Amino acid sequence: DPSPGTRGNERYRDDIEGGMNMINDEVHFVQAVVKDEGWLNLGKGDIVVDSAADESCWPAGQGDAFPTKESSRKMVLKTANGGEMNHYGQKEVSFRYEGGKEVMGLVFQVIDFKKPLLAVRRLVEKGNRVVLSANDGESYIQNLATRVKIPIKKRGGSFVIEANFVKKAADFTRRA
Repeated sequence: DPSPGTRGNERYRDDIEGGMNMINDEVHFVQAVVKDEGWLNLGKGDIVVDSAADESCWPAGQGDAFPTKESSRKMVLKTANGGEMNHYGQKEVSFRYEGGKEVMGLVFQVIDFKKPLLAVRRLVEKGNRVVLSANDGESYIQNLATRVKIPIKKRGGSFVIEANFVKKAADFTRRA
């Protein structure tokens, strides 16, 4: 199930609220816009948008439709309080944002975590504007080249993208 869940230890709660530090400073962000054909709906979930995080992270054990692949680099990820976290590789996740037709693709580092976490820092480095506002309907991510806007909603004390996770139908193998 690609939607956020409750897997993970309580000690990682501070990571979501306080951000994370990353020793290795490399990251990948992929944005893809594709036609609306041949995509399977995998369910809905939230991706937390974090202005303090150094890295976009995905919870280990979630989103099995998107395989975890070996990372091309060794990363040492740290919690907000300095503890090290296990890094299992990276995962390319595709989704449609609430109300959007475009399919977006993001690369996340897979760690022991509770919720998908999107680092604002990485978005900005890749040519996006991120606006966070206390007023409903005024928060968004905008790609400066394509002008596509992804709405961000405030949920509790967090900002989130409401994602409809999708996967190319051709990526699934037939089962007998």
